[in-house]
Amino acid sequence: MNVSVASSSLHRRVGHEDSSWLHWFSQQDNARLRLFCFPYAGVGPAVFRLWPGGLPTSVDVCAVALPGRGSRINEPTIADISDIAEAAAWAISAHVDRPFAFFGHSMGALVAYETAHRLSRSAGCTPEYLFLSGRCPPHIVNDGSHLHTLPDQEFVLEINRRYGGIPPVILNEPELLALLLPALRADIAALELFEPVQRPPLDCPMSVFGGLEDERALRDHLEEWRNATTGKFSLRQFPGGHFYIEQRRSDLLADISQALFSRLDEPGYV
Repeated sequence: MNVSVASSSLHRRVGHEDSSWLHWFSQQDNARLRLFCFPYAGVGPAVFRLWPGGLPTSVDVCAVALPGRGSRINEPTIADISDIAEAAAWAISAHVDRPFAFFGHSMGALVAYETAHRLSRSAGCTPEYLFLSGRCPPHIVNDGSHLHTLPDQEFVLEINRRYGGIPPVILNEPELLALLLPALRADIAALELFEPVQRPPLDCPMSVFGGLEDERALRDHLEEWRNATTGKFSLRQFPGGHFYIEQRRSDLLADISQALFSRLDEPGYV
């Protein structure tokens, strides 16, 4: 079992309370496993609010909550993947007293991967399973875009052209859009300015997911995650685009559940 008491050597560089970084949707003393979920750009933990209903009751569901959105709307955003991952690792390190896994979609996949490395290095523990969705691995360099520098209207149009995902109800309400934009712009800046560091592979199993029509995460690129772990690797694509996770949520959660409990029920697993 890859669970240990977190080391005090894991230090924060971001000065917020640890508890503010985690939003629990379900938490029980007898949970077999904790699933920490990392949201995509611009959104808060609420995107995972329906997940407990699609997973076994023995799984605690907890979402990472970034500043500048949701209950943290009044806090300054953080436009740096490394700082976000370090703060998330510090917060999660207090809750690794039992098996845990990570899921991240799009930007969340990159943050989940970086957080796993920080926990492995500084706290001596790794997820029992790493689920990454809708994102190419760090070494596949982006196209050099600097969308985060565009004026608001151009920024919104280009984000929606590339990814979709901004609902019409928000696009048609200037006040709602104004609330969304700072976090979304900061997250896009974090992605575009991120400079990957060459790292040794993790040793945990990894499942990668994507949408068959997602041109920002092609199958050949998703396959490259295979080199990021020495553990078991699988890849599955679902019908849909970048946000297939909404239309195919039940199928995705069924895959995650099967993978988690196959892992926990392996012969010799403690």
